[in-house]
Amino acid sequence: MLSALPRGSPEDGYLRLNWSALREASLVHLFSGLDLEYDPPPRCGEVTGFISGYTEWVSREEPSISLGWDWRLDVETGLPQLAVASVRSNVMLVDDEQADLGVSITMHLLNKRLQLLDWEATVAAALGMRRYG
Repeated sequence: MLSALPRGSPEDGYLRLNWSALREASLVHLFSGLDLEYDPPPRCGEVTGFISGYTEWVSREEPSISLGWDWRLDVETGLPQLAVASVRSNVMLVDDEQADLGVSITMHLLNKRLQLLDWEATVAAALGMRRYG
């Protein structure tokens, strides 16, 4: 059971946690997929500029943390890498006095939390990608 704080508007949709609770939460892979739309779409015989996708992870504990982000395939390693340093989530981090840290700091720390996951290999395996190089 996560020690979430029932602070803030119930309509805002945020699960309020401190950094320690987020860091220690057990996150598991829910699903991943490939982006099927290209801008612009490649023409016959053209190599796509990149392969990209998305992934969603959730906590094992209740209430459920949800983290999702976009990735691009790293052509050097054959593994997905974070495409944009912005995570979609239902989490708002709070300080020791249980005041919201705000969107910017929360996003920074959510991105830091991703560094604690072995998400790249998990996403690659889920999509049947093989390492090369």
